[in-house]
Amino acid sequence: MYVDYQETDEGFIWHQPSVIQSEFLHVAPVFQLVADMRSAGFCDPTGLEVINRIWRDVVPTNGSEGSQDTPWEDIESRNVYTLDQIHAKGVAGELGVSALSRIVNTWTFPMHSLDLTRT
Repeated sequence: MYVDYQETDEGFIWHQPSVIQSEFLHVAPVFQLVADMRSAGFCDPTGLEVINRIWRDVVPTNGSEGSQDTPWEDIESRNVYTLDQIHAKGVAGELGVSALSRIVNTWTFPMHSLDLTRT
């Protein structure tokens, strides 16, 4: 994902890679995850309602203040359930096995319960 502002004999131009060139560019894993989640219906209002219903009461812990870490298996199984429920609502697009696997194995959880106040 880049563009270049170049000076040519005709003046300044914006240059961007062609579709063929962009196929060979490295895509950061987080961008691919977000694209997969969008394709899976996570950005659709119905998908967001499903995510809220499944995850709203979940407050993952990381071992701070004497708490136990939330087991990854709990997160993983909830990810699978989330995908199944969004798919059942009919808002998910076609996803390959690698996209489904990426969501299940790398989406940690919604961050609704985190204090993201700027300090």
